[in-house]
Amino acid sequence: MRIQLSKPFANQLTRRIRTIWGVNDSYYWYPLSTSRRFDVIAFDSDYIEDVDQKIEEIRQWIWDQGTEQIFELHEDRTLWQIDTASLDPCYDGRYLERYWFDQKNELDYLCIP
Repeated sequence: MRIQLSKPFANQLTRRIRTIWGVNDSYYWYPLSTSRRFDVIAFDSDYIEDVDQKIEEIRQWIWDQGTEQIFELHEDRTLWQIDTASLDPCYDGRYLERYWFDQKNELDYLCIP
């Protein structure tokens, strides 16, 4: 499942992650820019790309946290809700960098090409 969120809801979530995670409108996100948080995970997509076991381990870790759905913020500022099973933390040239977080804003992930 992949659903693009409405502008009002997307704006509300974006304001929340700006406050909690320090995500801003810069075109550079962690680790290309600094983060005031120490609990952000950045994936090197070259390392995990096309290695199904590594991607499945990431999904399983998210499921183990009790998270079945996550939000995916694209560099173009569109925001999507996806099933954890649909998570593809690899750079495909289309989405650029992406930023993921759960509904409680407790889990935070980033994919860097």
